[in-house]
Amino acid sequence: MIKTSNTIAKIFAAILSLFTVMTISLASTYGINGKVFSLRGDAPAEKYFWVYSIIILGGISIALGLLLIFRFIEKISDKKLKIFAAVLIGLFGLGCFTVIYLFPTIPMTDSFYVHDTAISLAKGDISQIDGSTNYFRKYSNNNMMVYMLALIYKAANSLGISDLLTVGRVVNVLALFSTELLFYFGIKKLTGKRTTAVKYLVISIIYPTMMFMASWVYTATFSMPLIGGLVYLSACILNTDSKLKIGIYSSICGFIIAVGYFL
Repeated sequence: MIKTSNTIAKIFAAILSLFTVMTISLASTYGINGKVFSLRGDAPAEKYFWVYSIIILGGISIALGLLLIFRFIEKISDKKLKIFAAVLIGLFGLGCFTVIYLFPTIPMTDSFYVHDTAISLAKGDISQIDGSTNYFRKYSNNNMMVYMLALIYKAANSLGISDLLTVGRVVNVLALFSTELLFYFGIKKLTGKRTTAVKYLVISIIYPTMMFMASWVYTATFSMPLIGGLVYLSACILNTDSKLKIGIYSSICGFIIAVGYFL
C-alpha cells in the first residue's frame, strides 16, 4: 500500500511540476499583435518586459526557496519536524483570522442572496426559502448552504450575538483550518512520510489562496472539509487490509460525497 501511495504522490508532483513549467513558459513568451511581453497592441513592450521578467525571477526565487526549505525538512529530527508542523498550522490559522479582521468582505451577488436569506430564516422573518424568486429558482443548489448558515446564525442569535456575518466568517475559518488538518494527516497517511505532509503545509503557507478565502463564506469554502475528509479516508482505505474497515471508510466516503453534492 505504501508503494502505491508513494507512486500516487509522485504522479501528483509530476503534474504540479508540469503546470509550473507551463505557467513560467507562457509568461515568458506571452504576446499579442507581434509584441512580446505586451498586454495590448498599443502598450509599451519594454514596460511589460520588466513586469514579466520580475514575475519569472520571482517564480524561480520561490522555487529555489522551496527546495532549500524542503532540504531542511528532510534533515531535521522527527521531534523538530512535529514542532515545525505545529508552527505552520498555527500560522495558517493566524493568517485566516487576520484576513477576516483586516479584509471583512461584504457579501455580493450569490453570496448576498445566500446570507440575506439565511439571516432572515435565523431571525424568523421567513419560514422557508422562496423558490419562486428569480435567484433561488435558478440556483436551488445553494439551498443546503442557506439552511446550514441559518442554523449557525440562529444558534448565535440565541446567544445574543448580533453580528452574524462575523459569525459566518469565524465558522468559515474553522472549515478552512479543519481542511488544512485533514490534508496534512491525509498526506501523511497516504505517503507514510511526515516530511511530505510538512512540505504540503509549507506550500499552503507560501501560496495563501485558502487563507484569503477566509472572509468569503460560500459553498466553495464550506465544501473544503468534505474534500479533505475524502483525502484522509482514501488514505485510510489504501493503508488497511481489513475488509470491515474498508467497508466503513467507503460508506463514510459515500455519505460525504452525497452531502457534498447538495452543498
